[in-house]
Amino acid sequence: MRRQMGRPLLAEQHRPAAATSVTADAAFIDERYDDAIGFWDDVYGLDFSSLAAQTRRDWSTDPPVVSVSPSAMLSDREGEQIIAVDCAKVTYDELLETMGGEVVLVAERDARCHGLVLWFDVDFYGRAKLSTSPTAEQTHWYQTVLMFEEPCAMRAGDAWRGTVELEPGSDPGEKRQLHVYANWDLEPRETLRGEHPDARAGIWPEEREHFAQWVVQ
Repeated sequence: MRRQMGRPLLAEQHRPAAATSVTADAAFIDERYDDAIGFWDDVYGLDFSSLAAQTRRDWSTDPPVVSVSPSAMLSDREGEQIIAVDCAKVTYDELLETMGGEVVLVAERDARCHGLVLWFDVDFYGRAKLSTSPTAEQTHWYQTVLMFEEPCAMRAGDAWRGTVELEPGSDPGEKRQLHVYANWDLEPRETLRGEHPDARAGIWPEEREHFAQWVVQ
């Protein structure tokens, strides 16, 4: 069996044999963000905005697992594959190593990007496929939303470019946890066309402007 693990949306590609892939896409989740953060600005006439920081920390340690509407996805709804694992060949030790990949998610409309949507697909030797994508038939796995501390404005054609790494928990009590790290930048659409004076073919992850991390249970 081949399982594809981890896709971000802004987020799967078919592979032979049994495999798992993880995919990501960029997400516009205005209502969730405003309900969680804006709620504290006026709680029955009282200002509790200082508690918004705790909500953001909660997003990092316990990301929402919800059913994401395809209309909330900003980039190509197929997403961008992060990793692919051939379950027939991978070893136990290899599964304990950090896996990751470069992700480029291009916005298809003007909107605020609130985070990444993560899901997995499993291909059973080409005979059947299980997808937990927002565009597939809903399953009980839903999708994991990796919320940013602050939303970022994107125009159609702008790109979220980053390095996304997945690392399993190392402690005995964390074996089912997945640590997700992202070093990323927003690139204006002029850069992608080669028109921007600061356009570069690529940079090291540590040189990127933004860093975020999450713990997926």
